Amino acid sequence: MKRSAFRPRSLFALCFVAILVQVACSRQEEGQRCVQRNDNEDCEAGLICVGSTDLRSSDGVDRCCPPEGSPVSDARCIRLAGGGNDNGNGNEGGEGGEASSTTGVSGAPCTHTSQCPEGTVCGPAGMCQAECLGDRDCDASNICEDNRCVPASSSGGGAGSD
Repeated sequence: MKRSAFRPRSLFALCFVAILVQVACSRQEEGQRCVQRNDNEDCEAGLICVGSTDLRSSDGVDRCCPPEGSPVSDARCIRLAGGGNDNGNGNEGGEGGEASSTTGVSGAPCTHTSQCPEGTVCGPAGMCQAECLGDRDCDASNICEDNRCVPASSSGGGAGSD
């Protein structure tokens, strides 16, 4: 009789351990926690484990994020200006840097242009981007110069790039 009571408990314990192992071994998506000393093994393919000292977020948590220069879709992956060094200890020996939203780097997530670096706008995909690439991106009375829409009369004459 004792034998039948033992089987359900051991089966439950075995299932619990199997679930725990699967959860512990799963790879993290963008913005989720990781441990830098595990290199990038905690993160999904295409993501790297970025140390908390390199991130704008002040929660002290290392996060799985796209490589620097790639667009981010999770605001917790916005990097600080002056980012890391060779050993992953960004801003070592100094105060925290400015957030990348003020560094002139486009690609940060946004809902308003005021959240974007100077010279960029919040685009239709919710990411900071250049205001224009060609004249067609500007209103009819403006042309595109240095990725900004400017009045056609102030450009020194002639049509801009298209």
